Amino acid sequence: MKKTILAFVMIFTIPHVTWARPKAVILFRHGEEPKDKSSNHLSETGYLRAQLLPQLFETNSVLKKLGLPVALFAAGAKNKNKSIRSIETLVPLSLVLKIPINDRFIRDDFHNMTNEINNNPDYDDQVVVVTWTHKILKDIAEDVGLKKAPTYPSGQFDRIWVITFDGGKKGQKAVLQDLPQQLLPGDSKK
Repeated sequence: MKKTILAFVMIFTIPHVTWARPKAVILFRHGEEPKDKSSNHLSETGYLRAQLLPQLFETNSVLKKLGLPVALFAAGAKNKNKSIRSIETLVPLSLVLKIPINDRFIRDDFHNMTNEINNNPDYDDQVVVVTWTHKILKDIAEDVGLKKAPTYPSGQFDRIWVITFDGGKKGQKAVLQDLPQQLLPGDSKK
């Protein structure tokens, strides 16, 4: 009898650990920047790419299969002198999907952002989009669960990384698909 009561108490009083894991995390670099880097904003080409990003979720077979994102993350600007290109890149997608952009994490605070993505039950088995500087995309990919991410090429703006999780649960293998956006003339074909 004592063992039964002890087992009952343990089952119902010890907190159960639940893991949240998105179905997919989609990473892409912000749109093109001015060639002379004289501005913290997108270039004309970058704005055009941003305007076309919502089409990816209609035309790309991988993204169509995953479904629409429930959250959008962009690197926040630390102050008025910092780049807001990641935010500007997501504005058209945010307007189409009617989802706010979460920009409360600044560029180097990506560990806290990935912690939220990995553990927020609102994102469990959902699609999350992250737009950041190319220099940190590798680190973000590894933080969300990829064992060894490649380095994102510095001169490239036309790729998307789709990280999916086998079974959608914590501890499951993360798989990276590096896909072309194919939004603008001259974009990668494969």
